[in-house]
Amino acid sequence: MARKTKAKKEKASEKSIELETEVKEKSQETQEENKGKMEDSNLKNGIKENTEKIQTHAEKVLDDIISTFKGKQEEFGKTISNYTTVTEKPLVDLLEIDESLILKVDLPNISKDDVILEVTEESVEIAVQFEEDIEEMVKEAAAEEESDDNSPKVRYILKERSKGKIERSIPLPVQINIEEVAARFEGSVLIVDLPKIKEPRFKVDIS
Repeated sequence: MARKTKAKKEKASEKSIELETEVKEKSQETQEENKGKMEDSNLKNGIKENTEKIQTHAEKVLDDIISTFKGKQEEFGKTISNYTTVTEKPLVDLLEIDESLILKVDLPNISKDDVILEVTEESVEIAVQFEEDIEEMVKEAAAEEESDDNSPKVRYILKERSKGKIERSIPLPVQINIEEVAARFEGSVLIVDLPKIKEPRFKVDIS
């Protein structure tokens, strides 16, 4: 009887040891699994953090590029504006007043004999012969004196004035009656009166 009891105790002890070992192994596996999950989480967080840093840097670079481009675009726009202001001569205003269009053209120091004005139903063509500039005048004076050594030296610091023949075409938004067009000078401004073509109207009898 005592032997059986002892055997049972030994067997129970063995099972207890096996159970304890199994629990320890499970606990170790759980710890390793949790450690792996934590490492994966840290890796994901690191990747996410690096991705956010890269994205922030890329956005900053893009903002800098856009800002630089806008600045260059504004400079380019100003350059184009200055260029067209200088080259698109003579300068004009086009107004609409009731049944007419009024074209105003800046022509300082220009006589009517130096202006060729032509009109169609859809546009106005202006050709202007501007006076020679100082460079040409100096060259002519030097040629007359036949003294190239003593001729004055000319260097442009700023050059915006037109010279020679300048032509410009101004498109019109509506058709005009070319037979009634009139032009006159008021000071240094050429004013062209452009009457619109009146659309025919017919009275319709209602039956």
